[in-house]
Amino acid sequence: MKFERSRQRSNMGQRIAFAIVALLAGSADADATQLLAVNMHTLTPVQGELQMVADAGFKTIRMDLAWASVERARGVYSFGVTDSYGPALAAHNLSWIAILSPGNPLYGGADFPCPTPAGIAAMAAFAGAFAARYSSAVAAGRVICELVNEPNSWINATAYSKIVAANAAAIKAAVPSAHVVGPASANIDFAWLTQLFEAGALDHFTAITVHPYRSNSPETALADWQQLRELVDEYAPPARGQRGLQKCGGATNVPIPPGGSAQLEVHNARPPSPPPSPAALLEHTRQQPRPPAVRCR
Repeated sequence: MKFERSRQRSNMGQRIAFAIVALLAGSADADATQLLAVNMHTLTPVQGELQMVADAGFKTIRMDLAWASVERARGVYSFGVTDSYGPALAAHNLSWIAILSPGNPLYGGADFPCPTPAGIAAMAAFAGAFAARYSSAVAAGRVICELVNEPNSWINATAYSKIVAANAAAIKAAVPSAHVVGPASANIDFAWLTQLFEAGALDHFTAITVHPYRSNSPETALADWQQLRELVDEYAPPARGQRGLQKCGGATNVPIPPGGSAQLEVHNARPPSPPPSPAALLEHTRQQPRPPAVRCR
């Protein structure tokens, strides 16, 4: 794995650091552009932005889709922005890891609500509606549903497993071949992941996502990844075999006013068959302080 670092200015005129990462995926002839993708934070990219992503050779974008932004009246889903976003990605031959984000004030929660049975069912209905609306892209693996981002920072594994079971069932009811991934945990939280797997989450995931953040060399994550593979092997349904999708992050230590630092994140995947198109993710973004999350019991 080789890192080449440089600096440039973003559209906002802020200096960032980024890395071009060459990865080998099972073969010395592997094409790194098939293994890397870009994390974005807007469903309305500026003109030329997606073209730059495609020109750089990336094949996939990872982007949030907030449930509350789609369902603003109970049972009424407004997919206006995503109706434009999907074709824009397709026009540039880009796939989408869609992070389905929880929280909807219609069901008694704001940003990170503690889930209730009614709230879980409502989010699952939203997830199913999303998969149904973009069924062709979901079936083809051009849209992959990731269930929540870093839930271990605010909810216990048993409660999250109920979100997984309900949402995965709704998505696969709409598109049986859909790829559902998660939990996108903050760090490789082995205690939390063990509880999650014990609760049966691996019955519902196509691939496992984790964020093994660290401030030291990214190669130090390799031992943790191996331990994670062993944990997945222990709990995965025997007929389905091992699968994993991993994301590595570490501060680049380049100051970005008015605070924070750039962040490098890479996904390294061993995808299922048929494989979804993304196998990696590269992100450079400002890291802003977050408000304390509500911890659910």
